[in-house]
Amino acid sequence: MAKRSKKVIYYSDELHDDFAGTNIKQKPLGKDYRYMNDNIFVRVGTWIVYYLIALPLVFLLQKLVVRQKLVNRKLIKQCKKQGCFIYANHTMAMGDAFTGPLVCAPKKCYVIVNPDAVSIKGLRTIVKMLGAIPLASSFDESKKMLQCVKKRIGQGSAVMIYPEAHIWPYYTDIRPFAATSFKYPVNLDAPVFCITNCYQKSLLFKRPKVVSIVDGPFYPDTSLPKAERAEKLRDQVHETMCQRAKESSTYAYVKYVKRPVELIGDFETCEAVKIAE
Repeated sequence: MAKRSKKVIYYSDELHDDFAGTNIKQKPLGKDYRYMNDNIFVRVGTWIVYYLIALPLVFLLQKLVVRQKLVNRKLIKQCKKQGCFIYANHTMAMGDAFTGPLVCAPKKCYVIVNPDAVSIKGLRTIVKMLGAIPLASSFDESKKMLQCVKKRIGQGSAVMIYPEAHIWPYYTDIRPFAATSFKYPVNLDAPVFCITNCYQKSLLFKRPKVVSIVDGPFYPDTSLPKAERAEKLRDQVHETMCQRAKESSTYAYVKYVKRPVELIGDFETCEAVKIAE
């Protein structure tokens, strides 16, 4: 399926290895962190930043730099006034943050992110305006986060989740992921969509072009206990994404190689090794 790679990345754990390479020093959210701010001036400012500044710039960036093609975007329109959850494979550091807003527009799209995203000094407010919902790390933060997610879904917005959790750049398969994050749509009885980012060889550029394919909606099976509902949703999404990746990811710009158990520890952690073409 895949043609010759330009780079090799050695990994040992599909669930926990991360190759984002951002090296951001994570800061605690703090007791005073506000997931929501209903101040009228904040709301107006957020609308201006999101719709008049960010979306046009993101559209140009994704089209001209990332060279991303969106497929089946119209499916989201089935939930025009209803909130929904969107799940996607995590293969682009910046591109992933922008895919959801482009797919959902004009529906507002919030993205559940690692706290790293709001740890950059001077950018926390802007990142929040763009829709970032940082993962909670304490019980009190979890309550606030869940209230935020519930409110956004109730407002008819989309909430995007990357269940693989860690970034593997240009990875062409779908990694295993837990059913934990699918408790959100189960508890809120909300529809689910998935986006599969696939990679194909570019005729003009070294880096591949991105084809992001939307599928859904999937709905929680209310005939099952909640835990089984979440597992069934996870299975439906995972199987759909695996099939899309198999059909549409046709070029491996990066080759991922699992380290033999006996060699783990002999390599530098999560090291990417360049090789000649």
